[in-house]
Amino acid sequence: MTIGNKLIDPGTLESGASTIAEAGQTNKLPCGTIIEYEPDNEIAWLWNSCDHLKQGDPTTHFNSFYFDEKNKVVYTSYRNISRVVKAAYPSGKVLALYGHNPAKDAAIKGDDMFYSLHNVGISSDGHLQMFNNSFKMLTAMPKENDKRISTVLIMKEPAGPEDSLQKLWDYPCNMDTFAIHVSSGGGSMYELDKGDYLVCMGLPGRNFIVSANKQLLWNVVTRQKNKEGKWEIFAGYRVSPLFPAQQGKALFYHKK
Repeated sequence: MTIGNKLIDPGTLESGASTIAEAGQTNKLPCGTIIEYEPDNEIAWLWNSCDHLKQGDPTTHFNSFYFDEKNKVVYTSYRNISRVVKAAYPSGKVLALYGHNPAKDAAIKGDDMFYSLHNVGISSDGHLQMFNNSFKMLTAMPKENDKRISTVLIMKEPAGPEDSLQKLWDYPCNMDTFAIHVSSGGGSMYELDKGDYLVCMGLPGRNFIVSANKQLLWNVVTRQKNKEGKWEIFAGYRVSPLFPAQQGKALFYHKK
C-alpha cells in the first residue's frame, strides 16, 4: 500500500474551484489516495480521499495512513484540516471522523485535541497515536502558534456514538531551548520495545526517544552548515527505527 494522487475533474467536488489555484492545475485536481498493489503491479484496491472529504489534496494535505490489518480498517490523516478519517477495508466506508470541528458537526469527535497532525497509527495496545504538531494552520493570528507546543499523543477511540475521543497519554516537546517547541510541518512517532517512542518533530530538527513513563532517553537537534559556513537547523520530516534484524534489508547512501 502507498499514498498517491489521482487527477479528477474539479467539477465533481463542491470545493473544487477554490483548490485549483493552489494545486497549480489548469483542468485537473489532485486527490490524495491509498493504492494497494498486487505483486504483478496491478491495482488491487484504491481509496480516494476526495470521495469522502469533497476537497482536493492541496487543501487537505493528506500526509499519512495506517492499515490496521487485524481489524480491517484504514486510518488517514490530513494536516491542513487537522482531521483523521477511519474507514473500513475493503468497502472504504467511513466509520469515524476525528479532529478539528469548527462547524460543530456531531459526526466529528475530538475537537481541539490536535492540530496539523502527522504519522497517524495504532499503538501495540490498540489506541490511536500520532505526532500532534499542535499548529493551527487556519488561525487568523499566526503569532498565536508561537506559544503552542507540539506533543506526542495517544488517545482512546469512542466505544459508541455517544462517547468522545479521550486523551490517554501525551508528551510535550518543550524539553529544552535548543529548538522551537511547535512545528508547522513534518513529524512522526514510532513505538519501540517496552513502549518507548522514537519521535521526529519535523521542521524544528529535533529527534528524541521518550519512555512510557515520560523519561527522556535520547535527544538530538540536527544542524547543517549553510553557504556562509554557519550552523543552522536541519529540518527533518520523519525518522524510522532500524532494528538489527532489518539491517540486511536496508539501503544506505553515503556521500564522501
